[in-house]
Parts: sequence; C-alpha cells; structure tokens
Amino acid sequence: MQNSKKWDFGDDQTSEKDKGIHFYNKPGYYNVTLIIDNKYSKSFPIMVSPRGIPKPKDSTAGVTKIDAQTQAMQYENVQFRALSDASQFTWRFGETGKIDAKDKLAIYAFQKPGDYTVTLYTEKIWNLLNIV
Repeated sequence: MQNSKKWDFGDDQTSEKDKGIHFYNKPGYYNVTLIIDNKYSKSFPIMVSPRGIPKPKDSTAGVTKIDAQTQAMQYENVQFRALSDASQFTWRFGETGKIDAKDKLAIYAFQKPGDYTVTLYTEKIWNLLNIV
C-alpha cells in the first residue's frame, strides 16, 4: 500500500511529489507541512535567506572611458584623457568632421560655439562624450 503525500510549502504552493523540493520567490519565514494519507501531518518552520548574486570579477575591465570636462569656452584648451588599457586611440572632437588626434592624451580648443559629441575609438571599444 502506497501512502499519498502532500507538501504545503507555506506560500500558497503545494506539491504531491514524494520529495518536497520547492523554490521560494522571496525570503522570509515559512511553515512547511507534510501531509500523509490526508490524516497525518508534520510541520516545521524554515527560514529562506536572500540569494546572493555573484558579482562579476571586474565589470570595468576592458571598458574605455573619457576623462574630460563636459563644458568649455570657445578657444579654451580642453584636455581629453582616455582611461583605457588600449594601445590605439582615435579622437573625433565633432567640430571638423575629421580625426583630430591619435594619442591617449589629447588637447583640443573648439573654434566655434556649439554642442559637440566627442568620440574616442580604440581597438577595444569606442566611447562618446557630449561637450556643451
């Protein structure tokens, strides 16, 4: 004679499988009950802890960033520095439509007032900086 089993996991979820395996949607205290043949039951409290999400080893590795001020006056020399482990750099400062520099550190003075998008290309990634 085989016994019928029912698991009540305390979060409005139940199962009639032999093993009471269940995944909770949120942490907290729950009262789990095993009911056998609809007449015998055993209850026990459990605590479900939040699951830690593993952090990436280094989420900024290989990312290229531009270190520069975001506003400048007309004719003011602005220093642009690539924060990157790349070895090749191509700067377009958005004013000439051409490549303006090819070094990790570049200095540029905007000749006309306006809003410009500075673009840095490397062999790894490119990045944008808006200059107002």
